[in-house]
Amino acid sequence: MSDTEIRIESLTVDLEMAQEQLETITAENTTLKEKLEIVQLELDVIKEDIQLNGPSQIANGIQKKIDDERLIKMEQALLK
Repeated sequence: MSDTEIRIESLTVDLEMAQEQLETITAENTTLKEKLEIVQLELDVIKEDIQLNGPSQIANGIQKKIDDERLIKMEQALLK
């Protein structure tokens, strides 16, 4: 193989690797955008609840949700 052919082969491999990285990053970006959209919707619901019910009522609800999630995690840890 000539130096030019070796260089072309090397650049082709580099290009393929870069394309694979791009696909991975694009998929991660899409996933993060979906998660962001979910969080934004949850925030909108919380803001609406605060307007309707007042901040103290919402704080109690949020604390209950945190406690419930913590309990679920503890139960899962015990099962392992």
